[in-house]
Amino acid sequence: GSFVGLALIAIGYGQAQTIQSVFVGNQFSASQKEAKKKSFSWYYLFCNVGSLGGEFGGPVLRQSVKFVYCIGAVGGSFIISAVVFIAGHRTYKRSDPRSQPTASSPTISTGSRTGVQEEVVDPDQEGKDPSSRETEVTPLLQPARYDSPTPPGTTPSWRQTIKEIRPLLGVFVPLIVFWALFFQQNSTWVLQGQEMNCFLGKLKVPPDAMPSFNDCLVILIIPLLDYIIYPHMENALGIVATPVRRIGAGMLCTLCSFALAGLLQLYISSADERRGNDDSTDCHGNVSLAWQVPQYILISFAEVLVAVTGLEFAYSQAPERLRNVVTSLWFLSQAFGTLLVAVLAELPIPIRWQYFVYTILMCILLIVYVVINRNFKYREGTVT
Repeated sequence: GSFVGLALIAIGYGQAQTIQSVFVGNQFSASQKEAKKKSFSWYYLFCNVGSLGGEFGGPVLRQSVKFVYCIGAVGGSFIISAVVFIAGHRTYKRSDPRSQPTASSPTISTGSRTGVQEEVVDPDQEGKDPSSRETEVTPLLQPARYDSPTPPGTTPSWRQTIKEIRPLLGVFVPLIVFWALFFQQNSTWVLQGQEMNCFLGKLKVPPDAMPSFNDCLVILIIPLLDYIIYPHMENALGIVATPVRRIGAGMLCTLCSFALAGLLQLYISSADERRGNDDSTDCHGNVSLAWQVPQYILISFAEVLVAVTGLEFAYSQAPERLRNVVTSLWFLSQAFGTLLVAVLAELPIPIRWQYFVYTILMCILLIVYVVINRNFKYREGTVT
């Protein structure tokens, strides 16, 4: 029964996740570019509000009531959310999948070998009359951002589709390691917390409730970045926080968070050895759980910089007909990250050194990411 339940959750979660963010972006018109960008942040913020209820409420309820009531609370929350979603169905903008553009729509290209005239079209102008689009001449051998349209009514080949999404894979693939490290806040970081002193005064904080602190931070960090830090960087410093830069900064924050976790693990081990505490896995360790806060702050910044930006990036840089596909690839990188966690967990490395191995691995992938995407070409009109 448990495996059937997990399978149903996986099917439902996988189906919904790849559609929701695209659906959110489709609710905005071409004149609402800024609101569309912010919508992905607010979408992710509310996802974390729900996650906060589950990650904090679950451990608390488990300590005071039967586990079955925890499951019931989750099921009841889902029913309420489904009712609210259905109640607003008349206000949603919905598009017929059969009306999605075909190969006649402008697409991402790796380059052009001719000096002929090619279309450069704002993504928000897709689907308009071709005669109303602006064109420009692409010089000989100069890389172009978009291919000229193929004959109307034709279906793009799989080679053409791969050509369109190939530049995006240079962003998605290195992030597999990021997700592998990120999800360890629910595993190795919890185990680390069990070796620490979980009592703040007389209040006991369950180590498996610490990830809820991450949710709280994410809820605060999203508006901080969107409305204060990003505008200040652009207006005062002249630095545009492009999606590729934001994701790279998130990977750097992840690297630093695991370096801190590694240093903390060394301190925990040395403190236990000095005081002869051989049973430090019962939340009565010699180091306060509060020392995990800095690494949670860094991983929370990393989550916002990578996850929120990734949703916007997958939507804005994908051709209109491939937005669901590209978003699916984005979430597929998360799935591969969770599988990599299982592989990393089997490494025969002492726990005190594992965090530094992960830090070095993240450092290598960050360098690869920067090299691959240092000259990333954005779709016309999507990044100013």
